[in-house]
Amino acid sequence: MKEFEKRLGKLESLSGLCDVVVIANTDYKDPNFLYFTGCSPSYSFFIYDFCEPVVVTNKMEIRSVESDIKIDAEITTDASVIRKLRGKKIGVNGRFVPFGVLKRFRRTDISSKLLEIRSIKSDYEIKRIKRASTAVMNVLDSMDIRPGMKTGKIITEIKRAILQEDCEPVEVIVAADGYSSFPHGSMKNRKIKKIAVVDVVSSFDGYHADFTRTFVFDKTLEKKSIELFDVLKNAEKALKPGMETKTLDSFVRKHIGDFPHSLGHGIGLETHEYPPIGPKSRGTFERNQVFTLEPAFYGKYGFRIENTYVMKNKPRVLGI
Repeated sequence: MKEFEKRLGKLESLSGLCDVVVIANTDYKDPNFLYFTGCSPSYSFFIYDFCEPVVVTNKMEIRSVESDIKIDAEITTDASVIRKLRGKKIGVNGRFVPFGVLKRFRRTDISSKLLEIRSIKSDYEIKRIKRASTAVMNVLDSMDIRPGMKTGKIITEIKRAILQEDCEPVEVIVAADGYSSFPHGSMKNRKIKKIAVVDVVSSFDGYHADFTRTFVFDKTLEKKSIELFDVLKNAEKALKPGMETKTLDSFVRKHIGDFPHSLGHGIGLETHEYPPIGPKSRGTFERNQVFTLEPAFYGKYGFRIENTYVMKNKPRVLGI
């Protein structure tokens, strides 16, 4: 499949850093395994020496690998393939390789490079993120959230509705009233009185979308919500390809003050990817990056709005 052949081609940029790339699915599955091969078997290794890709798996997973893999690769259950890498400089994703795995090999951490490779999305990827985005937007637009409803019931209804959109509900936060001032909400099942912050992450075919809306039921709080919406629109207008991510973060904070998290983050096979968008972030916005922006006010009550965007000549909200 040409899509995955192009992805393998991106690894060529790492040939000066290591002799071979090894992606490991151990206790935690590395999304790069799925990204480069189209499959994600448990307790397996993807090995690429910049010539011939190899997947080393186990007897329980080999049939699924043979069925799902999207690249022309050798598939084996022979673990000696890994032992033969001793003496070579191995590029590993330090975020997912446990300390005890490959510890006797010459390892170098290429995790930041892998994130950069995945940050520029193909049309194939953007379509899947858009599909996940559309599901969230449809659900949020259709939800009849009212005072007196319990947050737990809303979470259940949102998850069910996401599934009906043929997507996966990855995370749903519904934070009511005083708990809306907690960026990650609360596990407590509360009745809504004045305000509810609803944060939904869904996925389609492994690709994520992230949206947040604030529902206000007290007219005295509406001004803050409108102000936040206006700030987000102004940030969208200011954003152009090539802008430093920290510049946009600074632009927003000058208008609404500080808040205890980054303005946004890249998104794709993981909910949080490159580029980071915060006050100390290093990086720029580039065409075909997909990312979120989530400005917020936090005080007695919390107000947050978040969209998922693709960067073209200007940012475009996915799912609309």
